[in-house]
Amino acid sequence: MRNKILKYGAQVALSRGDLALGYITNIGKAGCFVQIGHKCTVRAGLNELSDAASFDFVEEMPVGRMVLGRITRVDE
Repeated sequence: MRNKILKYGAQVALSRGDLALGYITNIGKAGCFVQIGHKCTVRAGLNELSDAASFDFVEEMPVGRMVLGRITRVDE
């Protein structure tokens, strides 16, 4: 995925339903941000991380952890 983003750009390389591997770079109140390629960061919303009301994403999703996720929406 990283090479595809670097070669074609995120607009062409990413589409809905793709699996993406990346590293958590930042955590906020609404969720976390994952860098999946060169100058390409995606947001994983709090409601997309877990269905449990007691999910502590600061503890479960620390900065630097490698994660795998599916792209559900692409905005330009």
